[in-house]
Amino acid sequence: MLLLGMTYGIFKYSATQTKFGYHRANCTISSQSDITVIGDIIAQRNIILCAIGGTMQHISVKLKKLNKNAIIPKYGTQFSAGADLYACEGKAITVEPHQTVFVHTGIAIEIPDGLVGLVYARSGLASKRSLAPANKVGVIDCDYRGEIIVSLHNHSDAPQTIEDKERVAQLVIAPCFVADFEEAETLNDTDRGQGGFGSTGKM
Repeated sequence: MLLLGMTYGIFKYSATQTKFGYHRANCTISSQSDITVIGDIIAQRNIILCAIGGTMQHISVKLKKLNKNAIIPKYGTQFSAGADLYACEGKAITVEPHQTVFVHTGIAIEIPDGLVGLVYARSGLASKRSLAPANKVGVIDCDYRGEIIVSLHNHSDAPQTIEDKERVAQLVIAPCFVADFEEAETLNDTDRGQGGFGSTGKM
């Protein structure tokens, strides 16, 4: 059983049962040594999700180098959410203005079931050089075993050069829920209703 995160104080999760067998349960945590779980949360995925504050938790993620020169993702600080992904091209590559290139990392990973890998832009690369993933956020499913490749887009009007082994994106490992979609004739009313696309105002 994998416990993601620790909550100090009181955390409660209401009990429900779906027709597909996913079970959510009450969960009360008042200290690191006082954990009471009634049933399993999302039992079929073997994960308890109680990640609200507390200590950064570590999980094991298997990694395979597809290129001997590949660099294993690294966290910049103790509390960094994203691990840096490094270019593994063997040479510098140029991204022309408004062009997208596929940057190889030379690695493949095995993400545990119930988690997902999310590939985000590096803030410095995006804000200073206008280089960011073309798909905004890359999604690595837990059953994907191919190479992690970053589709890097140049949003600027000037060519940008990526050096070999340069950090090009960051990888965040996060919990993932599978929705059991149920068709309904009506949806619960809310104050917001169908308001979207800036309906709440600018300020």
